[in-house]
Amino acid sequence: MTDSSLPAATPIETAHAPASPSASTDFPIGQPLPFALVEPDGKPLLPAGMVLPDAASRDFLLAHFKVCAAPEVLTNAGEPAPSTSPEVTSKPSLSLADMNIKIGTSLRIRTPSQSGYGVVLSYVIGVAPNQSLFVTRPLKQNQDVQLMFGERLEIFHMEQRSVFDFVCTVTTVCKTPFDFLVLSPPAQIRRLRNRNAPRMELTRPVLYRTAETDQPMTPASCTGIGAMLDLSARGLSMLTHGVLGEVGTCIRVAFQLWAEGELLDVDVPATVRNMRPQRRTATGGDGEMIYGLEFEALDHHAQLVLRCLALEQSST
Repeated sequence: MTDSSLPAATPIETAHAPASPSASTDFPIGQPLPFALVEPDGKPLLPAGMVLPDAASRDFLLAHFKVCAAPEVLTNAGEPAPSTSPEVTSKPSLSLADMNIKIGTSLRIRTPSQSGYGVVLSYVIGVAPNQSLFVTRPLKQNQDVQLMFGERLEIFHMEQRSVFDFVCTVTTVCKTPFDFLVLSPPAQIRRLRNRNAPRMELTRPVLYRTAETDQPMTPASCTGIGAMLDLSARGLSMLTHGVLGEVGTCIRVAFQLWAEGELLDVDVPATVRNMRPQRRTATGGDGEMIYGLEFEALDHHAQLVLRCLALEQSST
């Protein structure tokens, strides 16, 4: 998103270099940003090429975030900053019994990247004495997901108080008496501990658009920038300097965050469920509003990653 130029006195830093005074063209408004914006520790804020829609959005961004230009090596090579996702605790002795997997358990399967299916849903229909899993053939958008003998799968399982991930290999593809798969016993089992955090306190820039909510966000299509206050797999709270609409209004939101070792891009319609004025603070001025937004049609992979983060983030 583009932004209008910064005042000459406004400092801008790179994540690995001292601050230096920025020129008035550092953040051009209405033109693609020539570099990604990050926090001092390298956490992504906005990708290169985004267009800041107006001066108010630029001022809001600078008021609520410490903005640095990403190092050139990251911007040009496309290499992300080091992952800041929560640590995953490993326990070599974890077993199928620890995960409480039984008939009827739902599993989210991350298919091989070349398959193009992404994360799909399957159900356990049997467990062999050697802990091999019998599972239904996954479906995506009512189409069979064709998994092949020997493919290695990453699988996620959600319990009420924990999230597990593990790997299995497809050992058998069965067609009779119905379609199902036999997977090898779970290996490399990891537990993501539940710390009772249904929502994460997380501050990230959020791009929003109040029209054409069914169309993905493009670099120049956002109409404003908000500040995320908290996030869950179902929605977020967002602070804005502008009016988004009344309760029930549908908008489009997009944001980035590091999660589970990858850069997660969320671009999804959301519905305004509540709103209230923001109290005036040192960084906030008159007219700022806090909106509670509920996601619409968030894909399974994003839901899973956000729920895992929510389980991990709460303080001990």
